[in-house]
Amino acid sequence: MTPLLAQSATTLLLALATLLPLPAQAALMNYQFTVQNDNNGTLANQSFAGSFSFDDASFTTDGSERLYTLTGFSFGFKGTTFGALDLVDPKAILINGQLVGLSAVHASDPRFAFTRGFGAALPAGFAYDDNGRDSSGTVRFERISTTDVPEPATIALFAGALLGWWARRTLGPCG
Repeated sequence: MTPLLAQSATTLLLALATLLPLPAQAALMNYQFTVQNDNNGTLANQSFAGSFSFDDASFTTDGSERLYTLTGFSFGFKGTTFGALDLVDPKAILINGQLVGLSAVHASDPRFAFTRGFGAALPAGFAYDDNGRDSSGTVRFERISTTDVPEPATIALFAGALLGWWARRTLGPCG
């Protein structure tokens, strides 16, 4: 490629990149949660903590709900720390941008499940098998951080600039 052609291609690429509308930037959403067990069963009035994350750009819809596959999950319960791979198809559930709960099941011992809430009247829930007796609790969520994820157009812009720099350095100035 001639130096003039390389510089022209780079200039054209950068000009097009500035004219293209950039999509909304995706973000990695990070939450902590606390499970407060109700006053029944052997775990009465005990609390357990965990955290999870998901990419807000990757979702499926189910009516008015948006379901986000969890990219990270950690939950300490009954002396064991459980991860996303320990659960059956774990998802965060949002309605109108508000987290209403998790959809996650641990099917082997100890069996437990997270369920979505229905507003302030019925908060997100947690159910577990307590030696053959069904027990439950409520879940409280707190968003702890949001990490921006670069979009492909941003990466392409930087790649084009790097290509132009390389062409200029390797082939020398045009002239």
